[in-house]
Amino acid sequence: MLVYESGDVFHLLTMAMPTFARLVEMVIEAPMTLSLWATDSAGLSTAQACIACLAVFVAMTPPLYSIVRRGLLPAPVLLAVFYVWMAIGMGVECRSELNESNGAIVDIGHDTLAPLNRYLNSAAGATLNTAGAILNTVYVFSIFAYATWTGLVQKRPGLLLTGIVSGAVRMTVGVATRLPAPQGYVATDGDWPPPSDTCAGFIFNPSGHVMQSALVSLSLRRTGGAAALHAARLVDLTNLAQAIRLIATRGHFTVDIITAILIALVVDEKVAAWQRKAAAAAPEEDAAAALLAAKEH
Repeated sequence: MLVYESGDVFHLLTMAMPTFARLVEMVIEAPMTLSLWATDSAGLSTAQACIACLAVFVAMTPPLYSIVRRGLLPAPVLLAVFYVWMAIGMGVECRSELNESNGAIVDIGHDTLAPLNRYLNSAAGATLNTAGAILNTVYVFSIFAYATWTGLVQKRPGLLLTGIVSGAVRMTVGVATRLPAPQGYVATDGDWPPPSDTCAGFIFNPSGHVMQSALVSLSLRRTGGAAALHAARLVDLTNLAQAIRLIATRGHFTVDIITAILIALVVDEKVAAWQRKAAAAAPEEDAAAALLAAKEH
């Protein structure tokens, strides 16, 4: 029987590393060849190819998820489809060029909405900018009032609970990674939070405005009924307009909006699960009320 000393094992691993590294490189190169051929044939630049690959990658994800979940394809065919999906994903990552612009953040939302940013920064757009800020602040206070009313008056604490949990998550994330102030930020009187000497700091990621709006929409959908569904859709449209304004004024980065929505989805689901668990553990006379609160959360 062969007996290897620890030094021999280390030597074998050292000898095998170049082969292993080359294997990993080939795994990346193989799918990249497919996406390179496709984007080069279309005559796209690196930045254009990155956006094109991202659009196709995202569009392919829901059907691929459904195919895998339902087992609709034989394993060999599924493997081929997954390979194509991975190839497009590698096309996105390998074309997302490293940012070496001395710390400046590259933001596709800022770039896309640059014309609107210039208009809001101009004398002609000052009135629209101020009106947008005031309406946005009124909307934020309306959300707070609705959450307080449902929790304290209607005794449906679900929205308040999600607000508490998401607030803690937001502060933690925002302090853990502090993003620089976006260039071209349009400061406006009437905006929330109001800029002042006593409140000089600001958490960009995630956006509290967008996160709380998403939580209200999810809460309305859990309530059920046509009126609640229509109200949820109205909140979604308002949240979309709000997100466009926040990005256009450079009050937030695009990633702040995306992160806010993802946190809202996770927190809403987790709080509902916690409420269902509490209802199951509650005394029988309290179980019905707790389950109703979880459903209407």
